[in-house]
Amino acid sequence: MANFHFFNSIFKSIDLYVVKIIPLTLESALFMLVNIAAIPLGFVLQWLLTAPRVGENVRHLYSTFIGLFYCVLCFRWNTVVCLVPIIAFYPLLNCFLTNRHLGKYVRNVLRQKRITLFLSLFYLLSLHVYRHTLHYGQDKVDHTVFLMFWFQKITYMAYNLQDGQMPESELVDDFHKKKRITQLPSFLTYCSYFLTFLGFQMLPAFCFSDYADFIRGTNLTTFEKQDKASNTVKEKHPSPNWMALTTIPLSIIYFCTVLMLSRHFPIQRMIGEQTVSLFHLKDESYITSTSFLYKVGYCWIAMFLFRLRYYFTWKLAESSCYASGLGFSGWTEEGKEKWELVRNGDITRVEFCTSWKEFWDSWNNMTGSWLRFICYSRIEDKTQATALTFLLSSVWHGFHPGYFVLFAHSYILVLLGRKFRHSVRPFFQGTLAKKRLYNILGCIAFQLTISYTFIGLETLEFAKTFTIYRSMNFYVTTIIIVLFGALPEDELDSSRSHSKPEEEKGTVARDQKTKTMSYEKTK
Repeated sequence: MANFHFFNSIFKSIDLYVVKIIPLTLESALFMLVNIAAIPLGFVLQWLLTAPRVGENVRHLYSTFIGLFYCVLCFRWNTVVCLVPIIAFYPLLNCFLTNRHLGKYVRNVLRQKRITLFLSLFYLLSLHVYRHTLHYGQDKVDHTVFLMFWFQKITYMAYNLQDGQMPESELVDDFHKKKRITQLPSFLTYCSYFLTFLGFQMLPAFCFSDYADFIRGTNLTTFEKQDKASNTVKEKHPSPNWMALTTIPLSIIYFCTVLMLSRHFPIQRMIGEQTVSLFHLKDESYITSTSFLYKVGYCWIAMFLFRLRYYFTWKLAESSCYASGLGFSGWTEEGKEKWELVRNGDITRVEFCTSWKEFWDSWNNMTGSWLRFICYSRIEDKTQATALTFLLSSVWHGFHPGYFVLFAHSYILVLLGRKFRHSVRPFFQGTLAKKRLYNILGCIAFQLTISYTFIGLETLEFAKTFTIYRSMNFYVTTIIIVLFGALPEDELDSSRSHSKPEEEKGTVARDQKTKTMSYEKTK
């Protein structure tokens, strides 16, 4: 009991100190602090604890113990809730692989990945429900975020192991073949993958094979080019230090922008100071005193600043990974480095998208890759696959109604985009000027819809989201319904339901080639 009070006093002292130096809530400040500290710790892993010098086990221990310390610092006694599923699922996966009779049954009906998916999802959803009852309408950063990323990793590993037990000819595509695992790693390696401090709680999961290559030191491949003039081979090495040092200033810029401007454009102003009910707003001052165009412009600025929060956390998490040497995905044919393994979003492409499909390919693309790997790519009917992927994404985020509002709109907008490409886009393909006009109009339409739909992600509550939509006369929802009913059905939908379009196949193939180039060279 004395030890309990002793540790509690230490934690309280740390909390008071952290709140003084970082002007954020305690949970957010702790997450920010540990990720800043992860950058120099990542450089230690790259410069001093290299694989040839200390071996793989030392690197695993270093990554595991720092990650465990981070868990205790951020989650305190809830660390036990995080460790229980990590420890419990290791013998479960091992049972599937070592039991001959069970393993044969599993390989025949593909139950291993399904059992792992449903059990881990049940555990995660139970905590989401508990969190929902305690912190309804609050986007708190707690151990549930850790378990969301744990769910991604455990399903990645289960699917990779299942793919490793199948003949390569039966796998869906080359990406599944390259990421397959033929045997369960050691318990230390397993824990290192789940508890690593790199990108702590800010970076979604990546495949285990990529992490294993990083620990072995085989991910940083050299680029060789034959110089015909001198008849020599020139070698070029990737530069993790340069990537880390260029990413850190971007995260600082995003953080300072949010800190200075977000207080001037709070989304709460569109809700009102008084209690909000579903069909009545007690404080009508904002609605009556501002015009429709002002509300649309205010909403666009507020949601842009909201997205900057994500950009800041992504870049901060990427910095620690680049500092350690993690994230390199290969070379282009011209000899340019590609650091796309842990890049969590193409920010420029996100802000200048012309369609929602392009947005979801660029926004939080590590989670998007995970969704494509375990859900979308394994379902033949692509219309059904799209719906199930959005459903899995929404329940993975939690049970706040705002998430469902966002993903419901997103699903309809993706389908509406397909109709537009089929029925409207051909009229703008005659000349270069028409193509540019189509892209400009698409970009403007996307900016209006993203500022509207992301309100649910900011408020999380249905009543507040409904109130803001009501103040803007539900203009986006109305336009979506009218256009969806007016535009004809895409005649290619029936063929798409059984096979991928060639353009989509090419995009997926290019992404898979990028992600697996390092792996192929080391083999």
